[in-house]
Amino acid sequence: MPASPRVMFLQISETFGILSAQFRMLADSMTTPTITDPDYRQKRLNEVGHLKIESLELSVRATNCLKNNGIETVADLEKFNKRELKRFYALGAKSIAEIAETMFNLGLPMRGFDFGKQELSL
Repeated sequence: MPASPRVMFLQISETFGILSAQFRMLADSMTTPTITDPDYRQKRLNEVGHLKIESLELSVRATNCLKNNGIETVADLEKFNKRELKRFYALGAKSIAEIAETMFNLGLPMRGFDFGKQELSL
């Protein structure tokens, strides 16, 4: 005998509840910590801070400019924000965007960039 509409509704509701809980757990596990989370930034800095600027595959101009300003590692670079980088001689908007994109890909978004507004696309 087929199930009554009420029983079917209850089964569907229960299934939906289980699926909703599973999707919430999946979504929670996929959330990325934000730039404002100091523990996350410090953890990423501990993981990649030792990397030399030369290993980041930046343009020659960007690499040389950073090195000429005493920046040798990712940890050194992480101390600067967009406004401070603009003050470096021979470091233009494209190079700054390239650096910011690289830092973003390393999990260390630079302060002063609004990545939600496609600021990296010049």
